[in-house]
Amino acid sequence: DCIGVLGYLLIIGFFLWKKTWPYRRWQRILPLVVQVIAYTFAGERFAMLLSNRSTEYFGYLLISAVSMVLAALVLEESPRRWLDHTVPLYLSLAAMLKISCFCSGCCNGFAWEYGLYNHATQQTEFPIQLVEAALYAVLAVCVVRYRSRSGQRFAIGVVGYAAVRFVMQFFRIDQPLFGRFHCMSLLFLLVGGLLWVLWGKMAPEQKKPECSIEQGQK
Repeated sequence: DCIGVLGYLLIIGFFLWKKTWPYRRWQRILPLVVQVIAYTFAGERFAMLLSNRSTEYFGYLLISAVSMVLAALVLEESPRRWLDHTVPLYLSLAAMLKISCFCSGCCNGFAWEYGLYNHATQQTEFPIQLVEAALYAVLAVCVVRYRSRSGQRFAIGVVGYAAVRFVMQFFRIDQPLFGRFHCMSLLFLLVGGLLWVLWGKMAPEQKKPECSIEQGQK
């Protein structure tokens, strides 16, 4: 739970650090509020549709992304650029929350003689949570370095997260061999792929020109 609470610090730091959110200070307030609210309620509300779940990251990803699009439109900014800039936050939070899963003993892997002891199941297990967290961290680095048309970075981030989540589900013993989370991962993977193709065919966005007093006088 304490690690989950650190997510708020990660969100606040992300939007206050200019290198991760390269917009004016007043333009950081609305997306910051949107992400804090989504992080608090979105995953929990989405989990109400599922049984035996207290929260679900897919719900947070979906609701927060839609909210970011609406927030960008309110401020007359590019929704695609805002989503692109937010991708590192999404993947960093996913990695951090998997570490919290490891600490709580949930989302556990198969029994392994050389694994780590799980107090919840009282057996040594392969630390699948740590592997998944590491993959999200690597994916975050790769996505940040990815250069493409506006919006495609976000699409790749969604595809990457869904693909990792799909594969990792096969190594968890608390879920069936092929269940609803595989289906959800495939759905998000498909949506991310469609967005990547669609936004790749759209014309590149032009940055808004910065107005100045000298330009106004001219």
